[in-house]
Amino acid sequence: MKYQKSSHATYDVRYHVVWITKYRNPVLTKEMQKRLDFLIHKIGEKIWIVIIKLWFEEDHVHMYCRIPLTKPISTVIWHIKWASTNAIKKEFYKEIKKWYWKTGSLWAVWYFVSSVWEINWEIIANYVEQQWQEENYTEEVEL
Repeated sequence: MKYQKSSHATYDVRYHVVWITKYRNPVLTKEMQKRLDFLIHKIGEKIWIVIIKLWFEEDHVHMYCRIPLTKPISTVIWHIKWASTNAIKKEFYKEIKKWYWKTGSLWAVWYFVSSVWEINWEIIANYVEQQWQEENYTEEVEL
């Protein structure tokens, strides 16, 4: 398992994020979904987000990702929505103009986020026990 590191922490924080199209319109065609997959991965690289998996429906997106502790989730989601809206509106104007001729954003302001835990207690117990043994095997207690 790869952990992320900062100057004072080692961590593995994963999230399941869901966001919907504005008015929940079924606007995301297969072609748009492919383009969004590429765009969201590129946006993630630029802001140091590890996108593990993306799923698309006609009216919403599921993203399973790792976000650094230094990045607020709300800022990450805003950045992804903003950048993807601009690109999709330019590239697929004809397809989305019937849905979004007045509004500025492809996405609703709402989103769902949940932390995801992928490690089990047995792994943690073994790790802690191994660390304790490595740290203490050479120490001798003298009275």
